[in-house]
Formats: sequence, structure tokens, C-alpha cells
Amino acid sequence: MNKFNKLNEEDLLNIEGGIDPITIALGIGTLFVSAAGLGYKFGADLAKRKRK
Repeated sequence: MNKFNKLNEEDLLNIEGGIDPITIALGIGTLFVSAAGLGYKFGADLAKRKRK
């Protein structure tokens, strides 16, 4: 008889802490910076068009 508990993938993720929080923070930060850059380029282009 096997007396050891078997862990499934969900239990292992809970033990290990799930996805690294630093990875999530870097990903969200990167998305924010790229969105801000795109917004700046769009706004600058729109302003140039209205000046002409």
C-alpha cells in the first residue's frame, strides 16, 4: 500500500508559489511602456497633421 500523498499540477503550483510575481510585474510594465509609446507617437502624428 502506498502511504505517500500524490500531488497534482495545481498543488505543485501552489507549493512553488505559482507564476513568479516578478515575471508578471515585468510583463505588465513592458505592456504599459509600449502602450504609452504608441500613444505618444499617435498623438504627435495627429498634432502634426492638424498643424498643416
